[in-house]
Amino acid sequence: AIGTGPFIFKEWQKDVKFELVKNPNYFKKDLPNIDAYTLLIAQDPDTSATLFIDKKVDAIVSGHAQLKRIQDARKDVNYQPRPSQFWRPMRMPPTTDAQPYPKPFDDIRVREAVVRAVDKQQVLDLVYSGDGQLTHGPILPMYTNWALKEELAAFDLAKAQALMAQAGQTAGFSGEMIWATGTPEADQISDVLKQQLQKININLQLKPMELAAYYNQTYSYKYTFSHHVPLNSPEPDENLASYFGAKSTYYKHYNPDIFALVDKQSQELNIETRKQLIQDVQKKIVQDWPMSFMFTTNNHNFTDQRVKGWFYSLDLYDGRIESLWLNS
Repeated sequence: AIGTGPFIFKEWQKDVKFELVKNPNYFKKDLPNIDAYTLLIAQDPDTSATLFIDKKVDAIVSGHAQLKRIQDARKDVNYQPRPSQFWRPMRMPPTTDAQPYPKPFDDIRVREAVVRAVDKQQVLDLVYSGDGQLTHGPILPMYTNWALKEELAAFDLAKAQALMAQAGQTAGFSGEMIWATGTPEADQISDVLKQQLQKININLQLKPMELAAYYNQTYSYKYTFSHHVPLNSPEPDENLASYFGAKSTYYKHYNPDIFALVDKQSQELNIETRKQLIQDVQKKIVQDWPMSFMFTTNNHNFTDQRVKGWFYSLDLYDGRIESLWLNS
């Protein structure tokens, strides 16, 4: 966007394509190898898969639903799975200084019970055939320098039921769950979570929402339950400050002790000390029980055999194709 990359923006057609051309002033004088690069936009994943199967495009990133179809049709291609930086938590009510937890969520035992009742491996297995990776905290396992190393909120139905009893919630309660509908998987996640929470007598009232309406409600920070698809970043502060810091924007969880640790890690220059601070703040976040940190699914990366010099980026922050060339 500021003119330093290997390609220059040429054209964008809404819902159709992006076109980019070689940057003659790129600082690596012998790169990029190709003169132009086009990203086609296919809003329907099946259409996207068809374009690759029919050799109308040279590369594709697909989800689990299209994986077998592509593999069966194109046995001659290069393939590698990568965990997505877009992941799935199940959230409880956001809180601020002026908006504390409503009852019964003000009892930390209820929040822990909810988290312990969520069998995230079962959700991943039933909805995505296990095609993904469980997460332990706000930073995904793919970012190995920073991710929480241990599971502190494991599924434990007996403990969840005991916690509900200790909190005087044996009879349970009802609550509305919102999410952005639009894929069968998103709707199926809600169905599985509803069945799981029924085992601690929480009755989820499912409310699928069109995307824009969902975001309007999500960022008003007023809901009971939701399951969401946030973005994870290789810079840990983006995952901590934006969701759990004093000036967070994507989620609100009011805890001044957590705010202080988020600030402290962001100011620490010693890498090893910062790593420990980031472990500490994630543990504190997880064990304040604001949400179930569930899983990230895999992206499935395919390229035609004539594509050379391609690397499968870990995330969208590392997606340059300066070295790509075609063996025609």
